[in-house]
Amino acid sequence: MPPPQYQKALVLPAAFSDFTIEYASIPTPKAGQILVKNVAIALNPVDRHLQTSALGEQFLTFPAIMGLDLAGVVVRVGEGVDTVKEGDRVVAAGYWKEKDCGAFQEYTIATVRYASKIPANISFEEAASLPLTIISAATGLYQEGTLGAGLRAPWDDGGRGYYEGIPILITGGSSSLGNYAIQLAKLSGFSPIYTTASPKHTGYLQSLGATYIIDRSQSLTFALEGKQFSIIIDVASTLATQRASAALLAAGGTLVHMRAALEDFKLKAGASAKMPFGDPYHPDNDTVGARLYGSLEKWMQAGDIRPNRIEVLPGGLRGITRGLDRLEAGTVSGVKLVVRPGETA
Repeated sequence: MPPPQYQKALVLPAAFSDFTIEYASIPTPKAGQILVKNVAIALNPVDRHLQTSALGEQFLTFPAIMGLDLAGVVVRVGEGVDTVKEGDRVVAAGYWKEKDCGAFQEYTIATVRYASKIPANISFEEAASLPLTIISAATGLYQEGTLGAGLRAPWDDGGRGYYEGIPILITGGSSSLGNYAIQLAKLSGFSPIYTTASPKHTGYLQSLGATYIIDRSQSLTFALEGKQFSIIIDVASTLATQRASAALLAAGGTLVHMRAALEDFKLKAGASAKMPFGDPYHPDNDTVGARLYGSLEKWMQAGDIRPNRIEVLPGGLRGITRGLDRLEAGTVSGVKLVVRPGETA
């Protein structure tokens, strides 16, 4: 059955405005694109930043339909698409600069290069937790240049397990991004894997591959006194973790921080700092994005990549605002917030 002509969408009418539920037309996919009927959509802190800061005013075209993480069923394919077909379950990256490609609606246009089939052992809700944060982790580890550490990736020949025996520090392990950074580091062979989190998440993070979990309330430099790391992924990127990461980074090492530096840190000789841009649509991220999505199905099937633990919010698209309120307040810990757009009243 073909999709209807109109759908419900969560629309941001103007910069700094409140969201509204509106009807929008359902677009047709172009070459290399697919139309996905969204079953689950995940929320990210950047969604609120785009709504309430100058970032959205600068980059969004209004009225805007935002949202970066989606999972659903392919209902139409564009010209040249042969890797998925109508009826396939997929997870895909939304694109916040084009409203047809935003996730906060019932149907989304996605680029097939940044989409992956969902294996039977993974739910739509779990899969929706992947797109933004796993590409952020992947670019931070494997992208070359200023956006990442330029490491050999586990999808490359000889890349899996390549860094065996090399320790890595990943702050913010209980976050969505931290979860995926730990799992990708494990695929790359890093060991031991140190991370920071609330002690209540210890067992779960160890099941993902973390070796040592440091209480996030402790001083990192005190807890890791005498240790130096050639690679640090500072997911938390607070002032405290940025200072500690700079102190713990070895000469010649690479520090990847997920937010801009909060002060001017002096690194040891030959060391460098990188900051990824977690968007496969960024031209520098195309290869990493496509190779990552080309690997996700088999990794999820094998259990090498486990999606985040999730919490489903009630109300469909109307639940997004309440979820973003919670993310902004910092009251979400260890889960990814997800909505089902089909439940929108």
